[in-house]
Amino acid sequence: TAPAVPSFVMDEATQKKANIGFLGNDFRNNFFGKTEESVAEAALALHSLERGSIDKPILVQLGENAEISLAQFIGLIEKQADGQEGTLLVNGYANIAYIHDNNGALWAVCAFWLFGYGCWSVYAYSVGGPYWWGAGLRIVSRDS
Repeated sequence: TAPAVPSFVMDEATQKKANIGFLGNDFRNNFFGKTEESVAEAALALHSLERGSIDKPILVQLGENAEISLAQFIGLIEKQADGQEGTLLVNGYANIAYIHDNNGALWAVCAFWLFGYGCWSVYAYSVGGPYWWGAGLRIVSRDS
């Protein structure tokens, strides 16, 4: 369960607290500065991608439960800020969440632990693009 968050802003302080060392340009351009107010507590589900896929079939299978908030996803990263075992994969594989940006566009936001740097790396990819996710990755969604 992701706890309720009264107020969230994706800024340098949040980045530091979650130990995010690298931000991709699309994430920085579309999510940095994003604010979320009154994010409700939510049950989250974890899915392991059994075979490679683009976003569209994943989104169809997850249906209305596909999207989570940025506060929830960053909260998961923060709980594992030092790369310790937990909800998210810390083996170098991506953890993916579908999140709307400030303009309402849906993105695949991925985070992966960088062993050699001792920090997280976070990127955003357009769900309309041809980006291919490999088997073994973790998808985080709302629980039904």
